[in-house]
Amino acid sequence: MAEPIATVGNLAGICGHDGTNWEKILIDASKRLVVAVASAIAQDAQMHGHYNGAWQKQPLIWGYGGVVAEKESLSDAPAGTNTFTTTPVPDGEIHVINTMAAVDYSNGVASIFMDMFHNATYFVLYREATIGAGVVALVNGPIVLDAGDWLRCRFYGVTLNDAISFDITGYKMDVDL
Repeated sequence: MAEPIATVGNLAGICGHDGTNWEKILIDASKRLVVAVASAIAQDAQMHGHYNGAWQKQPLIWGYGGVVAEKESLSDAPAGTNTFTTTPVPDGEIHVINTMAAVDYSNGVASIFMDMFHNATYFVLYREATIGAGVVALVNGPIVLDAGDWLRCRFYGVTLNDAISFDITGYKMDVDL
């Protein structure tokens, strides 16, 4: 058996000094260095720390990733039903949507639906019948979207060549697993 590099009290093995105490440096079963700081050296590094009396994987680390802003619009919409969808949330991100807004600038519409797609199911966030020209259908968040989720807006009863718009704003959170 190999000899420890250092023996400090009852700590045998490779040790590091945190400025006050000597601590044993640990590796996990996958031969990865166990680190309890919020900076990973590699994309697949696992974050571990001492929590509730045991070494374990730490909860998710969240970081601000930027603004989410999408605008879908038509200045010459076809008559009938028109549907807009947002870009799906990419892996490694959570989107927090603060505002969803839909408007027909030209004429009133029979109804507007705004939904969230999550786990293969649409969830209605807004439904309003008979909305006048220029009246903004508004949903205020937060609406939290997981990886793969998206938003959808459906305009029913659009008049030919209407100008319609669907906008969302919010922010991205990077997720480090």
